[in-house]
Amino acid sequence: MTKKLALLGAAMTCLAVACSSSPATSESTTTAATTIAATTTTVTLAATTTAAPTTVPAPTTTLSPDDQHKAQIAADYVSAFDSRIAMLENPRLDAIDDAIAQFAVPGSENANRAKRFVEELVATGDIFVENDTQLTAVYVEAVTPVGTAPYSEAIVTVCEIFDHRRITPAAVSPTGKDILVGGTDGLVVFRTDEPLRLTSSGWRPYRDRRDVTSFQGVLRCPPDE
Repeated sequence: MTKKLALLGAAMTCLAVACSSSPATSESTTTAATTIAATTTTVTLAATTTAAPTTVPAPTTTLSPDDQHKAQIAADYVSAFDSRIAMLENPRLDAIDDAIAQFAVPGSENANRAKRFVEELVATGDIFVENDTQLTAVYVEAVTPVGTAPYSEAIVTVCEIFDHRRITPAAVSPTGKDILVGGTDGLVVFRTDEPLRLTSSGWRPYRDRRDVTSFQGVLRCPPDE
């Protein structure tokens, strides 16, 4: 499977990922950190409440302050991820800096790359659309605050599934039909560590991803050994 990571300052580095489809295998490969995009996630750090029969108080689980902090970081990451996907699907230049601030630290290299990529999409008229399988998702597997409290930086370990393709839509294509931009229709599944920084809007990616490991022939990252 040929993997191409399109730069888009993914709140995490870039908004886009491009992959050409090929026979699925179970082999995993490690690639240099770059960028990719992805959407919805399941955060396992949130507090839960267990329902109980009427007249019987429902037992609750209270998170420690440390776990509450990690849950907030994870939730902010998911929100940033969703904002990146929304920008891929509907790139625009109006209020672009404010929009990018929803998924990248303003003024960071990530934000600058994202802006250039959005400008490219707008110039070409290209957009990203989800494949029929609709598997795009992100799963926060671990949150590691950096330094000492009060924390201003953290690293999240995530599994991302990117199931979008880049097209030139019929409305602007020379053929009057949707045109697939080469090498962008394959399912991308990978695990990575993403550095985050606290901003006035919440936790946002600001540096290149680290230790990106891609997987072929799977719909979810296998357990990390």
